[in-house]
Amino acid sequence: MATTLHLLHTLQLTCDDAPMASAANAGHSQQAHLLLAYLVLNQHSPQPRPHLAELFWDEHVGQPRRKRHRKDPHKRSPGQIRSNFRTLLFRLKQVDCVMPHLHITPTHVQWRPAPHDAGSDPKVWVDVHEFEHLIQLAKAEKNGQRIRLLEQAIALYRGELLYDYDKKWVTEKREALSVMHDQALTQVIVAYEIKQDYASAIGYALKRLQKDEQCEPAYVELVRLYKANNQRSNALAAYERYATLMRSQNLPLSESMQALYAQLTEPATSTAYAIKSVNGALVGRQSEWELLTGMWRKLTESAISPVDSQRPPIQPHYVLVRGEYGIGKSHLVRRFAHWARTSMGTVVIAACRPASQSLAYAPLLDWLHQLPLDHLSAANKQQLAQLLPELQPSVASQPTAPTLPSPPHNGDRAQRLRLYQALALAFASQPGPLLLVLDDVQWCDAETLAWLSYFMQQTAVGQLAQPSVMLLATAHSSELPAQHEARRLLQREGRYVELHLGRLSPADTRDLANELHPSPLLSPELHAKIYQHSEGNPWVVRELLGMGIAALTTDTLCLPDAVRELILRWVSRLPAPIQAMLTAAAVLVTVLSQPFSLSQLAAVSGLDVAQAAAYLVECEALGLVQVAAVADRYQFTHSKIAAALYHSIPPIRLGVLVGRVMFYKNGK
Repeated sequence: MATTLHLLHTLQLTCDDAPMASAANAGHSQQAHLLLAYLVLNQHSPQPRPHLAELFWDEHVGQPRRKRHRKDPHKRSPGQIRSNFRTLLFRLKQVDCVMPHLHITPTHVQWRPAPHDAGSDPKVWVDVHEFEHLIQLAKAEKNGQRIRLLEQAIALYRGELLYDYDKKWVTEKREALSVMHDQALTQVIVAYEIKQDYASAIGYALKRLQKDEQCEPAYVELVRLYKANNQRSNALAAYERYATLMRSQNLPLSESMQALYAQLTEPATSTAYAIKSVNGALVGRQSEWELLTGMWRKLTESAISPVDSQRPPIQPHYVLVRGEYGIGKSHLVRRFAHWARTSMGTVVIAACRPASQSLAYAPLLDWLHQLPLDHLSAANKQQLAQLLPELQPSVASQPTAPTLPSPPHNGDRAQRLRLYQALALAFASQPGPLLLVLDDVQWCDAETLAWLSYFMQQTAVGQLAQPSVMLLATAHSSELPAQHEARRLLQREGRYVELHLGRLSPADTRDLANELHPSPLLSPELHAKIYQHSEGNPWVVRELLGMGIAALTTDTLCLPDAVRELILRWVSRLPAPIQAMLTAAAVLVTVLSQPFSLSQLAAVSGLDVAQAAAYLVECEALGLVQVAAVADRYQFTHSKIAAALYHSIPPIRLGVLVGRVMFYKNGK
């Protein structure tokens, strides 16, 4: 019988994947669970029964109340304390998956998880022990492997140890684990910052801030990372949260934060957000390139045509580029944006991030910083100053960083309309045509989408001077359902084009590899191996080549770190039950080396068939799994998904799942 015990955040006891107990239960059950936690955390030494009895004496444990002496109402006799403890221990022994691991003598009690033989299922898994084990393993590793172990440990840390208890022994252990977690976060953030993977570093910096919203260094770190990643609007929003916190406590702003704010509010230059030339050929994307360039040429021709009052307004063009992670969506649109900018017109580009959904006007602010605004009237600048405080004349003269005004998305309609009109004029007054690029539109905030809807509708009916507008957006295939507001916006007015980027063919994969690594060492055998492991995904091809020719020639080709990290971040956004099912599926396909059936998945994951089917449908919609060529079988859309999940499973959990797969295989 496999036992799983979660102590981080709340106590949860699971026996063979069936929840047996929760700290949410009331009264004596809570005390029994707390006793279990104490024994597990101190399993290396027997605990004297008198010590345990005194430690847990302050609860009645179901015993009837007795009259107490008025002078000392809390005092109980030694016999009463022992009786209460025996009752507490009796209740703990009633749990089937706990009793085999309790070693009870007349004088001591000890938690002894039974050791398991090689190849057999482990008996007990405790998240605290696994967390500490991963931290210790990481100390002996270097570089990528150390960071992966630390990331696994961070993922286990769901919250502070038994956060709803305040016993001294709990708080002492809680503090020690919290320090270990903080140190792990610091090491991971520094590692990603050194690699200039600021997006990943920001994700872990947000975890640090969520853990302690009063931590001043965490705010400084987050603002610095946002700035390094050219996410100015996010940096300003994080600064405002920090400034509000300091004002509420009557504390001055730190010098480092004031220096960062001064850099963020410097007047934008024409090169600060310039679109850089994107290197690399567009292998296998010729038809998509011709479609985009053809549309832009038509918009350009309409922009230079003589004004004709009888001619109907030019309808905005909406283009959505969809595809899986790494398929080349961003590469295509950025190459096109650079080409369009060198031909004619105004081009602005912004990228959305998961955190952007909670930040009003985040990508819109990035667009604005790429536009010259000096020609606008003072009235329009005053409206835009609600979002761009640097447009206020008084900002430069203030000795300390000013308070940022709240975005007006919650204001009255008249105020919002004035802002919308000022924003529309800022874009419409630019030389046309106008190309608005929005990368990862599925994460765009509602306020930006609302203004975009207003702007495009005003353009469609000819209310703005801008003759032609093209909105070019990208999205992961699974993260922009039909009911998403961004998709409804793109599909308006009928001038909507959707480009779905598929995987490269073997010939295109070979051409891309030769483009990225022109070397005679890339033999036909290596080209075949690259295609086999990348399955035609351009980004995976780049990562495989980045490992070097020597790595490609080995019999066992390791999964590139960046590919593994992206897959795990993608899966980590899913609900925990679906993540658990996907890890079971990864073990199935890895051990059996073939697609899996619904009945196999249900048996290994511990779900009933109906629930497994529902989760499978959701994963299919997300682009994680697909129907295999074999009837009634399923497989991952990319073999690297299964590999990343398989190698991320903690050893004890992996042993359980492999044991179930073998049991199911032998039983059938």
